[in-house]
Amino acid sequence: MILLMSLKRKYSRLRLIGFCGIVSFTLMACSSIQVGVDQARVVKQSHPNPTAMNRKRTVAIATFKGHSERVTSVAFSPDSQLIASASYDNTVKLWNPRTSQVIRTFLVQTTDEEHNQEYNLWVEASSKLAFSRDGKILTLGNGYNALIAWQVDTGQIVKKTRGRSSYTLGTAFSPDGHYFANALNRTSPASGSVSGLARFRPDQILQRLARIVYSQEAGDIGIWDVKTGQQIATIPKTGLPTSIAFSSDNQFLVSNAFGKISLWDLKSKKLLRTWLGYGSVAISPNNEFVAVNRFGSVKVWHLKTGKEIYSVEGECGVGEALTFSSDSKLLAASTAELNAITLWDVTAGERIVTLSSPQVWSITISPNSELLATGNSDNIVRVWKMQ
Repeated sequence: MILLMSLKRKYSRLRLIGFCGIVSFTLMACSSIQVGVDQARVVKQSHPNPTAMNRKRTVAIATFKGHSERVTSVAFSPDSQLIASASYDNTVKLWNPRTSQVIRTFLVQTTDEEHNQEYNLWVEASSKLAFSRDGKILTLGNGYNALIAWQVDTGQIVKKTRGRSSYTLGTAFSPDGHYFANALNRTSPASGSVSGLARFRPDQILQRLARIVYSQEAGDIGIWDVKTGQQIATIPKTGLPTSIAFSSDNQFLVSNAFGKISLWDLKSKKLLRTWLGYGSVAISPNNEFVAVNRFGSVKVWHLKTGKEIYSVEGECGVGEALTFSSDSKLLAASTAELNAITLWDVTAGERIVTLSSPQVWSITISPNSELLATGNSDNIVRVWKMQ
């Protein structure tokens, strides 16, 4: 039985890796078409933000070694005293960023109520961690619409729900940890869903994938109440987003469905505006900016007016992760192929510093804006001091 589960898990990951490779190929092709239509506008100021520019002295201070597989998500506690990390090894760990010591390890399990038994919920690339605003609860959500919440001081599970079996790509928590968003694939295998692609030839897969990811009928975004584990709202016809982000006041949601960035009003579920841009998306904590990490470049718009603030070209590569600092002055973006992290001055639109790091799956800045942490493909959590 153990061997069977192991083989099944490896097969699932191979399918996911293959799917991601197809997506990367498709996006590269689409990006070449867009050149000349969506030209970058680089903005430079003669008087850059002095506080942000001080971050040039960012230095590595710790590496957390304890996971046996890649780290897919990292998050700071509200007081910046803890770092949580989730890994493909199906564990979540709590670390002390000052001592690099593991405080507690959580085994990722949830309940199969139908068969009244525990089962392992695989931590996948779309899995996301979030602390509650008071720092007492740590929650993990993943692409199968499942949620698990632990009490931080005791390690006890306080909430667990089993999600549906179909895999989705985009997931996100609201900054306060109260809500969870998940892209729901509404297509069936017969109509060409992602889960049914394995039985087709490579040329057929590309054709069907293109129809799925660019169709507004392909999926919805579900909004879940973390405390109850119940789905409380649905935003229909969103495409199939690979990246989702909440505004800090829970009024807006931004999604990126393979090149189409959409801004949604969470109360009315209405689409407010769209932009073009590939990669991870983020909303600044002051709710002024929307950013996208697009093939190693960063583009920023004003959230409420939709006006482009600036676009800064980086090195060529696929953007894996993106995050703002709590004061909205800094933007950290990773470039997978180059094994690099770049810090940008949001106000000036200037590159502050580039840090070397193995492929980054997740990136976060501490609430006090003093530390930066990443989850990496080499199973390590890395921490930098932003002096």
